[in-house]
Amino acid sequence: RYGHPAGDAVIVEFSKRMKSCIREVDLLARLGGDEFVILMENAASGSAEAVCEKIIAAMQLPFVLNEDSVQVTVSAGLAYSRHTSSGEDLFRQADQALYTSKNAGRNRSSVWRPSLPNGLADPSATLSGDATVETEGPLPSYKARILIVDDEPSICRLMDRMLTKEGYFAASENTVHS
Repeated sequence: RYGHPAGDAVIVEFSKRMKSCIREVDLLARLGGDEFVILMENAASGSAEAVCEKIIAAMQLPFVLNEDSVQVTVSAGLAYSRHTSSGEDLFRQADQALYTSKNAGRNRSSVWRPSLPNGLADPSATLSGDATVETEGPLPSYKARILIVDDEPSICRLMDRMLTKEGYFAASENTVHS
């Protein structure tokens, strides 16, 4: 309805809003399209979950496009490196949590926990509930994976995966690529 330039403008604003929700030491990268990843090293207990809450709240404000405005939704999945031995597994776990959130209605976040069946959180146990917005047609939806890394070797493995997988790239020094 709005075209590619409008979509690009929303992605840039979405990125700026996400960046405002994270610590200076965290790394934000766009994986492509509507997918983002945040790397949080040594996050204090509950801080990644708080970041998810901030991101979801930040996206509730309308995105202004010329004289029009649009609403977007966001689904987030969190995974902790202490529950895995590889960057591949960490990313997969965050992805599973992300799709648990998305399938439960979006504007939610879920944490991958090894104590649950398949590590997947019950959608009713997500951190954030739906935000109801009246709109014409479906809302654009974005995906965020929050990866909490507890040790440096995990970061190295994860960055290697992101940089070598076709179509993936990582931001450096908190730079947002769009």
